[in-house]
Amino acid sequence: MRIIILIFLLFIAYAQDQLKQEEAIQIVKDLKDATTKRLELLEMTWKKYSTKKNDQICGFTDMVAEQETQCQSRNSQNEFISQSINQSTEIIETNKLKIDKNVQRRKNLQELKCKSNVNNIKLLKDQKEAKTLSIQLQKSFAQSSGGSLLEMLQNNSLYEQQNQEVTEQEAQVIKLIQEAYQDEGDATNVESSEYSSQLQIKQNQQSLPYSSQKSMEKNRYLIISTSQEIAEKIDKDQQSITLNSINSVNKIDQLCGQLEKENEILKKLIDIEGERKIDLDDQLTILNGENQECDNSKRKMEIIALLLQQDYDREQILYMKEKEAILKELDIYTDLLRYYLRQIYKSEN
Repeated sequence: MRIIILIFLLFIAYAQDQLKQEEAIQIVKDLKDATTKRLELLEMTWKKYSTKKNDQICGFTDMVAEQETQCQSRNSQNEFISQSINQSTEIIETNKLKIDKNVQRRKNLQELKCKSNVNNIKLLKDQKEAKTLSIQLQKSFAQSSGGSLLEMLQNNSLYEQQNQEVTEQEAQVIKLIQEAYQDEGDATNVESSEYSSQLQIKQNQQSLPYSSQKSMEKNRYLIISTSQEIAEKIDKDQQSITLNSINSVNKIDQLCGQLEKENEILKKLIDIEGERKIDLDDQLTILNGENQECDNSKRKMEIIALLLQQDYDREQILYMKEKEAILKELDIYTDLLRYYLRQIYKSEN
């Protein structure tokens, strides 16, 4: 009986142990399932958080990139406006230099005009004196009976006195007279006429002694005619010189007028470029302010994106630590289940 009771007690103890092991196994399974669910919840929560955080970070990163593009665009506008301002400044300075140069040119032309007017007065005086000289030359030639006309002119005391008193313009007039005598065709005609006259006089003296006076008169007439032609050439050349000088004065007046008109146009261009430069300066000031705001906004977005990234990194570290702890806890529950199952297996065998 005692043996039966002992066996029964052993059976009861075994049954209790078996129940405890099964209860322990169930508890471990429940804990493992709960831990697994907690791990799944953690992973789901992290996935949502990670997606949201990444979207925020990407959003701010895109905003930073967009802001950077806007800043670069404004910087390009700034560079273009700055170049335009420099160009306007250069145009203004260039036009000012042109105006100063034109003013100096007008001043020089006015001085040249004054000199030309003085020269015109001298030329008129030279013209009168040239006419007087030609008359005196005609008288001198009329009283001559032969010889070289150029030699007579050079030996004339009135011509020598006139040559000492004339100015540069008067010297040019006398040079024209000399050129008139030195003209190859005229000189040939004059010398030929003189030679023919002298030859005729000589022949008349030999053959017709009583006709020499008539030949001399003919020779004088030839000399006077030649001197008149020279006087007309002097007067014509002098008038041409005077006309050219007057035309030069008129040309100077035209140039001065053109320079004055050019200066008026340059002044208008300076005013236009000045107004354009003012507008560009205002635009540049506004753009500089917008660029500053753009840079500040970009900097703020960069800071926000950086803070979001730091929060994400910090939360990711916490998530990894918590996940690692849960995985270790699951490993413990798995080891307990294996232990209890081995115990049951041993007890059954």
